[in-house]
Amino acid sequence: MAFLKRHRLAIALALLAFTAVAGLYGLFSADWRVALRFWSGRGWVLCAVFGLHTVNMMADGFLWLWLLAGFGIRPGFVRGALIYFSGFAGQLVPAQLGRLVRPEELARLGHGRFMEAAKAEGMFIVMMAVSSVALLSALLAGLWRSWAAVPAALAVTVCFLCFAALGLKVVPRLSRYLPDGYFVRPSTVAIACLSGAGWVASGLGLYLILREIVPDVPLWQALAITPSGSLVGAASGMPGGLGAVEGYLGVTFHAMRVPPEHLALAVGALRLITFWIWIPVGWAALAVLGRLPAAGDSSGAAPVNEDER
Repeated sequence: MAFLKRHRLAIALALLAFTAVAGLYGLFSADWRVALRFWSGRGWVLCAVFGLHTVNMMADGFLWLWLLAGFGIRPGFVRGALIYFSGFAGQLVPAQLGRLVRPEELARLGHGRFMEAAKAEGMFIVMMAVSSVALLSALLAGLWRSWAAVPAALAVTVCFLCFAALGLKVVPRLSRYLPDGYFVRPSTVAIACLSGAGWVASGLGLYLILREIVPDVPLWQALAITPSGSLVGAASGMPGGLGAVEGYLGVTFHAMRVPPEHLALAVGALRLITFWIWIPVGWAALAVLGRLPAAGDSSGAAPVNEDER
């Protein structure tokens, strides 16, 4: 583990290089024109995948605004949506520092304190991680018994909430960062239970792609790739999981018998729809936010402490 931690950048770059070489080899060794002809009449699939991933983004944005409300920050629907999408402008910033774009914009526009917004952002990351583990647990349990899928997901979520609530009581220092009883609030429990909806929508989009290439692909495999790929990307430490996610998708698709001529196109299309296309959206949201005035005193927002930033 220590070796992986010290050399994760080199490993991620090696995986990215391997994926690029394997993709180019697949394109030039196989008849890539077959893949282009295959997808030329299936544009509706890519549109449906983009639509499902947009649903994923909207669901996550709703939960993010709900988390903000738990910390007393209510920027409103329009500003909240712009601030949420502005976070994608920082996806290529190293060490997850791009996550601070949203708290910075909330504080700059006078909707709340930077530290409170950063806490909400941190909880958003935690909820997404817990929901990904819950979904993977549900899929594994479903392979054993179909009825066990939902109970397994609920069990993972409830265990997290119970241990987190216990941690607030056992470790007094944590109570300075999170309100007392935060993890047993009905809103927190609801957010934790609903966080997996976005993963399911994104997984369904991936299933539409794979089903066209490999008709007998199981639905559970497609649903498992999206959350597990996100965990792999986060563990790599690379911005946006660059290299690690592409390598993981390439190996996984190959194991699912995706033909070589489709491999590079499938990985590239998926990453374009789920990652690259949202970076300019984030910059456009930042440009719009830069023209908005700060919230007035009547908004009820707490004053921004520059030293706190």
